[in-house]
Amino acid sequence: MTDATTEEFAAFLKHFGVSEEDRPPPPTDRQNVYRRALGYIDRRLTPEREGEHTVGDIESALNAEAPSDPYEYIPLPLDEFLDGLEILGPAEGRSFLDVGCGTGLKMVVALKRGFEVFGLDIYQPYLDVAASLGFGDRITLADAATFDGYGEFAVVYCYGPDRSLGHASWIRRRIADQMRPGTHLFAPSPFPPEEIEGATSLGRWVWRIN
Repeated sequence: MTDATTEEFAAFLKHFGVSEEDRPPPPTDRQNVYRRALGYIDRRLTPEREGEHTVGDIESALNAEAPSDPYEYIPLPLDEFLDGLEILGPAEGRSFLDVGCGTGLKMVVALKRGFEVFGLDIYQPYLDVAASLGFGDRITLADAATFDGYGEFAVVYCYGPDRSLGHASWIRRRIADQMRPGTHLFAPSPFPPEEIEGATSLGRWVWRIN
């Protein structure tokens, strides 16, 4: 077990007031860091509820760490996110970019599933929280509308519920145009899904780039 793993686990729990005496022993690998941390925080926040339904509570608590948030927060239900991850298939060794990653909780969930996760966001206070959870070298301050690195990733996840239909369609096409054949775009939206030129819909807002 590395010192970095121990520090990541402690940092994650620190956000929820878990003392050194209360917290469980550190796990032995990075993926376990987040599995154990999520499970422990789930039980601490809402012990009467099933674990997977409390991730939204954790995400809201993390967002509260970022001061003066100028953006309306509309979470994607976790079950919809997990459905999309299932369609994406095996995760091991595949890079996953969360566009608009916020404080990083969807990155935690994707990491828990085995993806190599990265994130970008336009709001620095969110990224500061994500960095404190161990993602400092995996996150970038950037605008999705001008970012030009989408082609570097096997999976790009983009969820923007507070945008217009025209913007949602435009950003999906912009990302897809940069992605390599055989990669996947996962882009949920409150608007009906449309065809993306050069991509095949796999359902649940997931497209394979041809």
